[in-house]
Amino acid sequence: MVAINLLQLKRLATNRSFARGETYFKDGRVHSLATHKAVLTAIVSGQADYSVTLRSGEREIEYSCDCPIGLEGEFCKHLVAAGLASIEPDTETKGKAGKKRKRAASEDDLLAYLERQDKDILVAMLAREAIENPHLRNRLLLEAANQSRRRRPCPVSPFHRKRDADKWLC
Repeated sequence: MVAINLLQLKRLATNRSFARGETYFKDGRVHSLATHKAVLTAIVSGQADYSVTLRSGEREIEYSCDCPIGLEGEFCKHLVAAGLASIEPDTETKGKAGKKRKRAASEDDLLAYLERQDKDILVAMLAREAIENPHLRNRLLLEAANQSRRRRPCPVSPFHRKRDADKWLC
């Protein structure tokens, strides 16, 4: 789990961003909350769905959000909402209709979210992930090599091993 606490969230955010993020959290706008290798990711619904990432660095909290404020490097309300959700992961939240619901997303939700995104946002997200995920980076490099050779892209199974790389060029 990402080691972040309420005091850190309050220090990182402006009073306005904290208050609005707290409202977003209470309204159940945080979805797809996941932690992998001490990196918290979530989707926070605002005017659009925004992708947020929180990570505990050695001395500070590293963060990103693809909303306009987050892209300027500010700790936005979406980051606050995701941080609060990580502190209280079992809390039930109320949706717009006032019904209690758990924060969970399905594969269908993921696909729908991706389909709604602008190409530039998806490219930025994928490039960011490829930096941190060597398996994804290698797969994308292979696909790019295939495209640049003007060959048809071949399906690269995530189960292929590096020793089979010579077989991947179609």
